[in-house]
Amino acid sequence: MTDSHRTESELTESGLMTDSGLMTDSGLMTDSGLMTDSGLMTDSGLMTDSGLMTDSGLMTDSGLMTDSDFLTSTRVFYDTIAADYASRYGDSLGSNPYDRAVLSLFAELVRTGGGGPVVEAGCGEGRVTAHLDGLGLDVSGVDLSPGMLAQARRAYPGIRFTEGSLFDLDLPDGGLTGLAAWYSIIHMPPHRLPDAFAEFRRVLAPDGLLLLAFQVGEEPLRVADAWGHPVSLDFHRRDPDEIESLLRGSGFEPWTRMVRRAEADESAPQAYLLARRRDSATGQCGSQDRP
Repeated sequence: MTDSHRTESELTESGLMTDSGLMTDSGLMTDSGLMTDSGLMTDSGLMTDSGLMTDSGLMTDSGLMTDSDFLTSTRVFYDTIAADYASRYGDSLGSNPYDRAVLSLFAELVRTGGGGPVVEAGCGEGRVTAHLDGLGLDVSGVDLSPGMLAQARRAYPGIRFTEGSLFDLDLPDGGLTGLAAWYSIIHMPPHRLPDAFAEFRRVLAPDGLLLLAFQVGEEPLRVADAWGHPVSLDFHRRDPDEIESLLRGSGFEPWTRMVRRAEADESAPQAYLLARRRDSATGQCGSQDRP
């Protein structure tokens, strides 16, 4: 009777009062701030594993990292290596049955769902966009790098490629039936992933299909002097469980995941993840009985 009474007295309108703090729908409210899945929310900003996220940017041990820093670094890196990259990887799908199988699955699911506009967000030199076009999709490509887009337009003149940021896509709300981010989340600082996923959700129709591909791991890889060019860039490896959790928090329902071992010319295992945009009103996908 005493224990039951004590438990009931700790349940308040705001949440459950525990020894550690007040547990609410948003997280655990402590003396230091609100502890959420993303980190500790304090008066100064959000404290994450990567550093303190403030209105100005991410404060790390090395200094303040702003959005313009990593976006500029990514653009400059790929503008510089665009021709070499296209020469090296332009026909790489022909020798990778895993990639072709995943892209074929994505295309079939989009087609059987009724078809409609699809975008490859972070299309690079365009080989994946062109492959999806060959699979019968109404697809276009978006990329941050003018140099990579020049390679894409030269190689695939019949496909529309536009310049843009994955955080601010020039697309209407709910206009896409599918979006592929094929290794294009690998340069984003971890704290910006929810922003990208929120933008992907914005442009996808309810039940729209999202495809992600990324390297698996914990520590980022710094690539410097690529093909002899004096540029460098961080390649962030991701934990598939963490990506699924972030997707759920961003209004997606993960459907299918595959992780394969690294091939001889790869430095890390590779992950492929398919998810559907949940309906904001019901919190569910429209097709609960199929992928």
